[in-house]
Amino acid sequence: GAMGKLFSSGLIDKTDRRAYFEYFLMSVSTCLYHQKLRQAIVLFEREQDHVFAILGSGKAEGGEEGNGVITRQKRQQYEKLKNEFVLIALGLEAWGALGKLLSILEQRDGEPLRFETACELVTRSAHRGHMLLKKGMKMLWQHEARGEDVKLDYGTAYYLLANTTGNRSIHYYSRVKIADWVWDKVSPLDDGVPLALFYARLNSHSQGKDFLKSFDVLEHLDRCHPGRADPYQMQMLTTKLSGLKIDLKNDDPLKYADCASTLDDAYAKLL
Repeated sequence: GAMGKLFSSGLIDKTDRRAYFEYFLMSVSTCLYHQKLRQAIVLFEREQDHVFAILGSGKAEGGEEGNGVITRQKRQQYEKLKNEFVLIALGLEAWGALGKLLSILEQRDGEPLRFETACELVTRSAHRGHMLLKKGMKMLWQHEARGEDVKLDYGTAYYLLANTTGNRSIHYYSRVKIADWVWDKVSPLDDGVPLALFYARLNSHSQGKDFLKSFDVLEHLDRCHPGRADPYQMQMLTTKLSGLKIDLKNDDPLKYADCASTLDDAYAKLL
């Protein structure tokens, strides 16, 4: 609280960038130590213009390169603090503060979160079905493009498929991209892949415009787990493949409007 009052009082000389940045690091570090995330995010929001102007003014390779340029050590300290902030917020499930922080970093910060932090963000968001999953996946793909080897356990893969499919905060084509990426990660398919993953993949296809691809998943399911198809899953998939709109009443003529064309496409796929 005292550091917050000091920042708002104008007593800190913001033209002395080195001293100002030191005050900022100490203040955020103190907030995180006491798990006062609201105060920490207020500091990030209020001081972002000055902080990111300093971070963007140049990177010192060793020692100070003149007035207004922070050292490499201070930049590393900031990066460590930023990642700790995200991990603490994840641990406390402080989604509001975390969402604000990630929005600020996405707009103003030139450096992504560490690979381990991005993995933790994706895992927690997937298990909770939270809207920050999209931001986490974007960061994870950035690291993968840089050469990081991303591996998925079956549990996380299932939650990614299950919670992405019904997450309306994620655009349809982004949901398809995530589902395809997850399925590629669990391939090649064998009898070690849990049944739940096959059902989650079938559900992702039946929710979208590419439901005819369900036949490919069914083929792998029958090969890896013969005779283990779940009757309820098959009932829902059959309804989808028949073109029947189950959300409409039986006397609604639109309920059966797409049946003929949908069944023609399905039979063409089977043949």
